[in-house]
Order: sequence, then C-alpha cells, then structure tokens
Amino acid sequence: MDGQVKLRSHQAPMRPFVLPVATGFAWDAVGRRVYSELSVDGRYAIEIAEPAGHRREPIVNAILLLLLPLGGLVPVAIWLIRRSVRRGLKPLLAVQREIAGRSRSNLAPLPVAGLPEELGTMVVDVNQLLLRLAHAMESERSFAANSAHELRTPVAAAMAQTQVLAARLGEDTPLGQRALAIVAEMRRMARLAERLLQLSRAEAGLAMTGEAQDVLPLLELLVADANRQAGQAGRFRLDRGGAGSFILAADLDTLGIAFRNLLDNALLHGTPGGEILVRLGPGLEIAVSNDGPVVPAANLSRLTERFHRLDADRPGSGLGLAIVESIMRQMGGALRLHSPARGAAAGFEAVLAFPAPAGQAG
Repeated sequence: MDGQVKLRSHQAPMRPFVLPVATGFAWDAVGRRVYSELSVDGRYAIEIAEPAGHRREPIVNAILLLLLPLGGLVPVAIWLIRRSVRRGLKPLLAVQREIAGRSRSNLAPLPVAGLPEELGTMVVDVNQLLLRLAHAMESERSFAANSAHELRTPVAAAMAQTQVLAARLGEDTPLGQRALAIVAEMRRMARLAERLLQLSRAEAGLAMTGEAQDVLPLLELLVADANRQAGQAGRFRLDRGGAGSFILAADLDTLGIAFRNLLDNALLHGTPGGEILVRLGPGLEIAVSNDGPVVPAANLSRLTERFHRLDADRPGSGLGLAIVESIMRQMGGALRLHSPARGAAAGFEAVLAFPAPAGQAG
C-alpha cells in the first residue's frame, strides 16, 4: 500500500482517510465513522465512511413518521374508550340513581328489565335482601304493637285490683300502705315496659319510614296533652317562632315517641312548678328546655347511655334519652344536649336536629 487512492465513489474524498489502516471501525478527525478491510495480500485497503449525522437523520424521520399518526390516534382512542366505558356502565348508573332517589321507606324491588345478565343477577339478589328486610321490619312493627297491648292490659288490671285492695284495707293502715307501695312499683314497671317497647320500636328501624309532612299539629297535640296532666296545667309552652307549619321527613308515631320522652324527661328533672319550653327553630330544630339544675359536663355525654341515671332516687328508667338518640340517628338527624340551656344560666335543653326532607335540601 502506497497511500494513494486507487478507486473511489463519487462522494468520496480524493485523499485517503487519516486513519491507521487496520480492519474494523474507527472515528476520523472530522467525526466520520470509518470501516476498514484489508485485502488478502495486504496490498489494498477498502475504507467505507459514514458521516455521524447521516444515520441520525433517518432515525429522527422514522420516529416522527411513527409519532405523528399516534398524535392523532391517541385522542380518538381515548374518546372511544370513554364512550365504551360509559355505555357499559350506563345500566349500573341507572340502578345507582334508582337507589339514590328512593326515600327511606321505599323497599320495593329494583327494576331488572333491560339489565345485562351479570348486573341483573346482582339486582335480583338485592331485591331478595330488600324483601327479607321489609318482612323483618313488618314483623318488628307487629311485635312491638302487639306486645305493647298485651303488656299494658294485665299490668293495668293488676294495678286496679291492688288499688281496690288498698282502699278496702284502708290506705292509712300498714297493709294498705303496703298495697299502695305495690301499686307504685307496678306503675314503675309499666313505665319501664313502655320504655323498653319504645326502644325496641326505635331499634327496629321504624324511624326510617317517614315521608315529608307537617308535624306541627302533632307537637301541639302532645304539648296540650302534657298540660292536661294532673298538676301540670300551663307548665308546657310551645313557641312556634311564627311558623304556620313544620315540615319534616318523619314517621309520626316514632317522632311522637321521641318528643314525648323529651317532655317527660324535662318534667321529671326540672324545678317543681317551673316552665318547660318547647321551641321550633332555628331551621329544622325542636328544642325542649327546663329550668332545672345544671348537669355537669362530665355527665352530659353519658345521658344517652341505656339505664344511666344521674339521680337514682328519682323515678325514671334511664332509657328516655337513649330512645330519642336512637330515633334521631335513624332519621339522619342528631340529639344535642346543652346544660345550662342555651341563652340561660341554668337548666337543661335537648335539641332535635332534623335533616332537610328529600328535594328540599338547601
């Protein structure tokens, strides 16, 4: 090899590449990648060079040719996927809206027609559950109503017979006094049985079956009835706050149980002869307050515990506020206790805070 170019392509330089002649790849001074191969006799060398940018350019072009179509295909694919997912979930969303739009008392079966087989099977199982729940709630209602009647009748009869016995023995005699003590205990047993039945009704979910209706006539009736109790005339006062109606989503029977328990509790623990105020509002609130002694803050949170009583010497079952709290929880509301009463230096206040009826929120 004499270092002279014997044969070249039309783009090759006139001078040889400034590289050691050896078989293999190497980079020259101007950034070209050169491959060299020697002939068998060693007299000639074949060198092939490629500029560095020559390979980079087709690579970049190939990448661009791939990415540009993908840039248009990706949004189309996303749109198609979203549309397909929405179409597939449409029956499920329809079932969800059906459930969300129902009131607490609506336990009717969900519609199955038109649903895919997989979702239809699940809805059929849910309908079976709703049917069992409806039967269970109906059984609880029947049991509570029948038990209340069956318990009241014999207890009332026994009390009447014992009172007759006390009158014949003479109420001032030792035996007459014992008979009157029995009457007092039986009266206490009757109140306890009534509270236990109310608690059973509350835990049976009856408070969840209410439709939106005006409850003001019920509140007026119960306050008037409380004022007709012996020795209690004029003690109960209803402040309507100027309202001509009071719309709540509540079952009247269970609301009556909760409200009557608050009236009895305020009467039992208030100052003898003191006023008991029933106030409507602000908003969907019913507040019952008395002017009794302040309940220590440490005891206030325990008043809704079953059979918890601040004063064991006073009559009462320790179940009244537990019943009210259970009913309000099922209605989606809350029972709030304040002592001293709001805006006062003493007293006790129980507040029933109700949720807005469906369709009237906000």
